[in-house]
Amino acid sequence: MSANVSTVSSIKQIRLAMSGLQRKMAQGKNVIMEGRDIGTVVFPTADVKIYLDANVEVRAQRRFQQNQEKGIEMSYEEVLESIKKRDKNDMEKEMGALKVAPGAVVIDTTQMTIKQQEQAMCKVIDKKLKEKKKEEKIYKIRPETTWKKIERATIKKLIYAFYRILFRIEKTGEENVPIDGPVILCANHLNMWDAVGLVTATKRRILFIAKEDLFNNSFLNWIAHVFDVIPIKRGMRDMEAMKRCLGALKDGNALGLFPEGTRRGLEKGAKVQNGAAYMALKTKSKVVPVGIQGTFKPFTKVTLNYGKPIDYTNYSNKNPEKEDLEKATKEIMDNIIMLTKKGK
Repeated sequence: MSANVSTVSSIKQIRLAMSGLQRKMAQGKNVIMEGRDIGTVVFPTADVKIYLDANVEVRAQRRFQQNQEKGIEMSYEEVLESIKKRDKNDMEKEMGALKVAPGAVVIDTTQMTIKQQEQAMCKVIDKKLKEKKKEEKIYKIRPETTWKKIERATIKKLIYAFYRILFRIEKTGEENVPIDGPVILCANHLNMWDAVGLVTATKRRILFIAKEDLFNNSFLNWIAHVFDVIPIKRGMRDMEAMKRCLGALKDGNALGLFPEGTRRGLEKGAKVQNGAAYMALKTKSKVVPVGIQGTFKPFTKVTLNYGKPIDYTNYSNKNPEKEDLEKATKEIMDNIIMLTKKGK
């Protein structure tokens, strides 16, 4: 069985049928599954993924001892050669190849007893489940109630008043922001205060995107949920955040984000993110570029320059091509840069 399982599992029809059965077995349940492609093919979005590894000689010795206990006549050399052959086949197979799944925790069990392996895996599981509970709280959407609206309106007025005193904020071209319908406000990112200024100074309600770390602070977490800030995990493709953003635009909301991805990204030579272009083309939304000027030093002036909307409502392709994304991203950034120099 061990000698032939790798060959049989390489057959595409069998692989697809088995993956479907495994997913059906796990549907609606908490399960633990073991297999060489469980975390890469069968359950790529599993809450916990663990890749157990060990020196091939140690693995062969363990299998040899198991065979002896079961009365299977097979030399250590034969077992070693069999494991090496299966590893090679599994690593080179077209479907379900043996590899470390993205996000998996690698545990080297070469020097571990079974009990130590169990403890190491339990530790990983406990940590991941705690992170999941924390993440669920972060991504949970607070219902839109009358009290929430009062909180938001009050906080917005107070912060805007503070902003006007501290940064002498001025606005030009705010009439360019459509009063309704889906729109993305894209701005340059200078300071931790610029998103706050854009949200509180703009008459229209803006749902902003912010890094997940913001929600670790209890006070900021409360503010973020009042203003429906959308958390995003930086440095990786966050599908949950993308779904929230696309859903917000499809519902006719205004979305705010920084294509630079980080503060003063252009100055640092950071790669401009194409998320804004993707969402604009995908949902056929307009983009309003915003150029933010100022040093954000106390009692110095900060200016928000709202540009003319860039219209993507007539875009016909449902799935944006790479060339279209690059072109749209460049167009958005060119407008933002131009607005940062306006009046200088």
